[in-house]
Amino acid sequence: MKIEYWNTEWVSSRTKSGMRISENKSMLKEVQEWKGTDEEVFKKFYHENNSLKYCNGTHYSFVNTEDRAKYNVFVKEYNTIENYYNGGIVD
Repeated sequence: MKIEYWNTEWVSSRTKSGMRISENKSMLKEVQEWKGTDEEVFKKFYHENNSLKYCNGTHYSFVNTEDRAKYNVFVKEYNTIENYYNGGIVD
């Protein structure tokens, strides 16, 4: 399955009046080929994206919309407290 990896990058530009503007934009960094069954890839995708939840703009995304649709069905059952916190303690 082809997976895109997006990461943030600071981009600077100038307005017509000459004022400099810096903003943090999510940019496509690479396309990776993840091997395995659908379930194996979906689990990896879930955990990789979950590990990036506090990194604004950094995430993985499916290239193929059909893969994304299958993942959306998978994640409805897989997204549990245990999986979300990966065995951690919830206060």
